[in-house]
Amino acid sequence: MVSIGKDNFQAMIDAATDATVKLTNDIFLTSRITVSNSVTLDLNGFSISSDFDDSYGTVYIGPNGALTIADTSTEKTGRIINMSGNAIGNYGSLTIQEGTFIGTYALYNFYSSDLVKGIATIQHGSFISAVENEPSIANCGSLVINNGLFGIIDTSNSLTVKDGKIKTLILGVADYNPQIQETIIQGGQIDRLIIRESSENILTIKGGSFKESPGEQYLSAGARIAYDEGTRLYKVILSTPNEGVKVIATSSSRIKELPIKTGQLIFIQDLKRIAFDFNNRRVFYNQIVELETDYDRVSLEEPLTGYYFIIETATLWHFKGEWIQISGSPREIIFIGAELPALGQKSNLYVNTAEKEISVWNDKQNKYIVVSDCTKEITEEDIEALFI
Repeated sequence: MVSIGKDNFQAMIDAATDATVKLTNDIFLTSRITVSNSVTLDLNGFSISSDFDDSYGTVYIGPNGALTIADTSTEKTGRIINMSGNAIGNYGSLTIQEGTFIGTYALYNFYSSDLVKGIATIQHGSFISAVENEPSIANCGSLVINNGLFGIIDTSNSLTVKDGKIKTLILGVADYNPQIQETIIQGGQIDRLIIRESSENILTIKGGSFKESPGEQYLSAGARIAYDEGTRLYKVILSTPNEGVKVIATSSSRIKELPIKTGQLIFIQDLKRIAFDFNNRRVFYNQIVELETDYDRVSLEEPLTGYYFIIETATLWHFKGEWIQISGSPREIIFIGAELPALGQKSNLYVNTAEKEISVWNDKQNKYIVVSDCTKEITEEDIEALFI
C-alpha cells in the first residue's frame, strides 16, 4: 500500500500497479490524472479537487486502465470534484465502491468502438452535476448500477439498473453506431423516465419503482404494474406465467445485431413480423393465427408451429411441440373493425379485424402502436436481408 499527500500524485498512480493508493489528506489538482494500469484509489474520507475544463476528467481511465475507487473511512466523506469539467472520464474498466462525485459530468463513460469503450460498475456512491438540470452521468459505453444516488443519467448504449435512486433516466440518441443499445431496469427507484423520440435504445423493465407509470409496452414478459398507495409509487412486479420470456421491438436493419438468447420474442416493426429465440435458434414467423376461443385452440388436433391469438381472452400463445402462453389477458378488449377511435386507452387492446392488426395505445406518442399483424406476403429480398 502506498500512502501519499499532495505531491507527485501521477507518479504514485503509475507506480501502484495492482496496489492501492490511499489518500492521507485533501489534494488539489491543476491537471488531469491518467490511469493506464490496474490500481485501487482509496479516498479514505479525503477529497481530490480541481477547477479546470477537461472533457476527459480530473481522473481519466485510459483504454488499458483499470481503476477501483473505494472509501475505507468510517464517515464515507471521500470526494472527487471538478466544478469546471468532468470529474471522471472512462475509456477502460472502472469500479466505484463508494464516494461522492461532482463535475460537469460526475462520470462520462466513453465509447470509441465496441472494442474500445468504458465499462463501469457502480456499487454505491452519490453522483451530482455541477451544472443545474444537466446529467450527472453520460453513458456511451457499458454501465451497471448496483446502488447509489443519482441526478440525471443520459444513456445511449448499455445500461443495467439493479438498485439505487435516480432522479431522471434519459434514453438518448447515439451520435455513433454501437452494436446494440439496451437498457434493463431490474430494480431501484426512478422518479422520471424520458425516451427520446429517435432513440433506438431497447428498454426492458423487469422491476423497480416509478413516480410516473412506465409504458406497459416496455415491460418484460410476465411483468405487471401495481400502484402502491403507501409510497405513491408505481411498482413493476414479475409474475410467473411468462417468466423467462423477453419481448423486444426492433427493426429489420438491426435484427442481425441482436444476439440470439433463448426466450426472446422479437417484433420486427417495419416488416410486421415476429421472431422467437428457442434452443439457441431464431425462427421467423410471417403471421399470427386468430382463433375465436381458447376451446378452439385446445381442440386443434395438429397445430402448426407458430403464434396463435385468442380473440375471446386476448392472449397470445406459441406452439412448438407444446403450448406456451406468451401474454396474459388485458383488462379490456375493444373490437373496432376497420376504424380505430381517435383516442385510445393504454390498458386496452385494439383488434382491427379488417386489417388483421393488433394495436395498443401509446400515451407519450399519442398514437396506436401495431404490435402484431397477419402478414400474408413477404419478398425473398426481405427474408434474405434478415440473415445478411
